[in-house]
Amino acid sequence: YRANKLYILIRVMLREMFVMIVDSGYDKDVIQETMNCLENEVLTKTPNGVRYHIADIYLEEMGNTTNGKVNSTKFIAFIQPFLIMMSSKQDAIYQDRIMKRVFLEFLSEFACDKEKSAKNSNKALKKVSSKVIQAIIFELASSSSVMPDHSRKRLYMIHKEYQKATGVNHITVSEALGSATAPEPKAVKPIKAIVESPASTPVAV
Repeated sequence: YRANKLYILIRVMLREMFVMIVDSGYDKDVIQETMNCLENEVLTKTPNGVRYHIADIYLEEMGNTTNGKVNSTKFIAFIQPFLIMMSSKQDAIYQDRIMKRVFLEFLSEFACDKEKSAKNSNKALKKVSSKVIQAIIFELASSSSVMPDHSRKRLYMIHKEYQKATGVNHITVSEALGSATAPEPKAVKPIKAIVESPASTPVAV
């Protein structure tokens, strides 16, 4: 019972986080500061219960709070903390959870590209291009920066699923953004900055 109350509180807090961002007019500084806080104060902390639950409900709360009005660039900014977790020395089980509940669940439940319609149109993130995510994932996986083998392996696994969904074997970030909503360049950390995030330090299981 107490655990259920905690999970409800986490959902409310996550929802209010997105409400704050929406109320700011999607101000890029507010987004960046909020994502930094989520990364450093929650997603890198153990035990795993809280951060697992956030991964489980993240896309749902994003879609509900923003009414699906998030473009590709803002979406990438919102999932930056999870990109950092996937490219760092986080434990493989945690990365598997993120891979399933954030990146793959986006494809199966939330994506609404020309190539694919969301299963539930009410929660579709209609302005987010799967090709943009695919390009970001590949650029991160193929970067020359130091990264644990298990992290790089999972990024390539995610990329393979996006290839299947979009029908595109390879696309660059600039090409993908060119066919998506006009980007806001400073809204997304460079790939180098993602892989060199402080979250690359080991976290105990």
